[in-house]
Amino acid sequence: PSVYVHRFERDVQLASQLMHPNTVEIYDFGRTREGQPYYVMEFLDGVTLAELVEHSGRVPPGRAIHILRQVAAALREAHMHGMIHRDVKPENVMLCRRGEDDVVKLLDFGLVKNLERADTRDITKQLKIVGTPRYMAPERLVNPSDVDARSDIYALGAVGYYLLTGKVIFDGDDSLQISNQVLHAAAPRVRDAGVEVPEGLDNLIAACLEKDRTRRPRNAEAVVEALDRLASRLAWTQADAAAWWSGYRKSRQPAGGDSAAKGARRATTAA
Repeated sequence: PSVYVHRFERDVQLASQLMHPNTVEIYDFGRTREGQPYYVMEFLDGVTLAELVEHSGRVPPGRAIHILRQVAAALREAHMHGMIHRDVKPENVMLCRRGEDDVVKLLDFGLVKNLERADTRDITKQLKIVGTPRYMAPERLVNPSDVDARSDIYALGAVGYYLLTGKVIFDGDDSLQISNQVLHAAAPRVRDAGVEVPEGLDNLIAACLEKDRTRRPRNAEAVVEALDRLASRLAWTQADAAAWWSGYRKSRQPAGGDSAAKGARRATTAA
């Protein structure tokens, strides 16, 4: 339908304006001779956060801070442009080796919302709920068009909980069960999952996951500042990252020669 093509072109055009090094770079976009919309993004060789936890289990607090800080910085730039990602989840964050180890790339601004444009709100209403319920802020489940920067901050908190515990924040047999928990069940604390983390980090994740968005960090900048304070005491160094990547590469070698390509994103994606 034309609404989806229009949304695809709008999202790519908006996302291509973002320049932050932790946001996936879009090189070109347009339509093929047959009229099929496309975009060309940088080729990424790495692992998603979902693959990271599946491979290595929960992430040490220092590394989690290092990862979350980069995601928050990418969101900060997007929010400054009036753009909301709306689908921050482990599958949409890649960890790469890009000149140095553990460089984050935030992917798929495919559900992005520009708060300053009325036509965006119209498209959102037509599409109803889009995104992943497990990482979706409560206000989005009540009204899909009611999103702001704090909706992304909630999702970042849910990703943080997943990294630190190796578990999803809410689980269920279907989206309805999960959505009901997002709306009504108190978010579990990281420490309650039996994971030793600094009190400040536990509090930050809990604050991001507040049901009432007015009680969450006011913006991505506040999250970055909080993570920077925590990082000063829990450093994740390049030596730490290099050691993990070395072990990861060795563990993948027996699987076959195409293992590196498995974690890489294709450079060209069509609607």
